[in-house]
Amino acid sequence: MPARVLFSLRLAAFRAERGLSERGPGDEMGLGNRVGSVRINRYERQERFPALDDLDLLADTLNIPVAALLALDDSTARAICALARLTDAEREEAAKRLEELAGRSAASDIG
Repeated sequence: MPARVLFSLRLAAFRAERGLSERGPGDEMGLGNRVGSVRINRYERQERFPALDDLDLLADTLNIPVAALLALDDSTARAICALARLTDAEREEAAKRLEELAGRSAASDIG
């Protein structure tokens, strides 16, 4: 699925989960009521994609990692958010467990 589609789906889901209108995240990003609402609406309708700085700001506004906004599905997005709440050592342990569960090593994927 294209990144633009993934982003629009994740943005709408996280916004709804937090009970925010389209205006809410835009306001918190400093875009103002009207501009913020229009911008978020365009993101969710896949008419526009944010610049990287705006993507960072939007993720911060929603209190989620940027990667969660581009996750392949809801389960992956939730896992990314959960991992972000862990310490470095806990994330390392979680990564090892996920690799075991997936039946492959990180070295074969990365290198």
